[in-house]
Amino acid sequence: MRTLDAAARHGALRRDLALLARMAGMLLVYWTVGTRLRRAYRRCEARGEVLRLDAVGETRHREEALRR
Repeated sequence: MRTLDAAARHGALRRDLALLARMAGMLLVYWTVGTRLRRAYRRCEARGEVLRLDAVGETRHREEALRR
């Protein structure tokens, strides 16, 4: 016999496992991207350079917004 409680528990377990998988994925990305970023920062720091995280390019749209 299947009850509403059994179905709810199964759905909650699936939701919790999906959340756990999402969090594990976020940690993996944090560690891999963060490691590359920290290494690049240390290389730039050793050379006395500034590490630019934003892409260098057209900034006209930003400057126009500030003038308004």
